[in-house]
Amino acid sequence: MIRIFSWSLTASLLVVLVAAFIATGNSSATSRQGSTPEGSLAHAIAFREGFGLRSDVPYVSRMEADPSANRTLGVALTDAEFRDIDGRQTRIQAIIVPLTEALQADPTFAGLYINQKAQGRLEIRSTSRDPHHFDPILAHYSSAGGQFRVLDADYSQAELEKLQGLVADDIPVWLAQGVRIASVGIDVTTNRLAISVADLTDATEAAMIAKYGNAVSVRLGQLFSANVAICTYGVDCPTPASN
Repeated sequence: MIRIFSWSLTASLLVVLVAAFIATGNSSATSRQGSTPEGSLAHAIAFREGFGLRSDVPYVSRMEADPSANRTLGVALTDAEFRDIDGRQTRIQAIIVPLTEALQADPTFAGLYINQKAQGRLEIRSTSRDPHHFDPILAHYSSAGGQFRVLDADYSQAELEKLQGLVADDIPVWLAQGVRIASVGIDVTTNRLAISVADLTDATEAAMIAKYGNAVSVRLGQLFSANVAICTYGVDCPTPASN
């Protein structure tokens, strides 16, 4: 039996999104290092990179060895770094629910996410092709200290949600062909519907793109359970494998 696990992106889930570690352009934590840190050091470097903090190996090693460091978030931070991250979260949580509700009323809205590398800036996607399209809405929240950037999108949130429903309905059809879908998730950062497939082949990827078009990206995924996750990346999707 195929079971579908689906969470809608409601205002309450967006609070989870705020608390999550979400950043654009994530890169390897060790890509600039001469050697490959492991374990807790690698975790600390990745955490710092994701939040746009200093992350070179010598500095992070000294911080991790400092018994006076602030470890509230599970890695060694200075008090100033902790206050910075905590302040970002406080500012975003104060506005995220009403802001998102206002944006969702616009048919060009294509989702939003938090760019932690840019000090917690809210990046908002729109199909309007106008970087000032949401200015009347955002003006109400600029006084709260929020940072905003409007980015172009090819597909609106409504379009991706509709396509997500179509793919979810087709899951039994794909399974009958031996294709095991692990998740069908909206990826706001890429403005695509990401279909995660176990044992992915080039033929399966080509067939899915031919059927659903360029609004989908097909990824190698892992089956964590019997449930197929119908989800949103950064909120409730299983961690995806590399494309």
